[in-house]
Amino acid sequence: MKRLLVIICALVLAAVAVQAVGYVAARNSDAYAEAQRFVRTDQSVVARLGKVSEVSLSPWDSELKFTGNTGQASFVVSVTSERGLHRIMVKLEKTANGWSVVSSSVL
Repeated sequence: MKRLLVIICALVLAAVAVQAVGYVAARNSDAYAEAQRFVRTDQSVVARLGKVSEVSLSPWDSELKFTGNTGQASFVVSVTSERGLHRIMVKLEKTANGWSVVSSSVL
């Protein structure tokens, strides 16, 4: 029984470590930088939310997959603006020209 508990604890710690590494990688990615730029400057976002003062990555709701010149990313970001706190889903695609937003929605 004690051995099973040790195995379960080790698996939980490994899962937390993998999530933490993934979060840091996503937060430091070019895709996330583009998502932040989009949220701060897109006319439709600013019209709906007002001037954005802060954008932060949700630690549990992100996905980043890329190989070479292609890839997809999906981020849920918390946004503080003139009109309060909001959550926005931003989806991006990577091509040879870099990352670009393909859709966004306020959650």
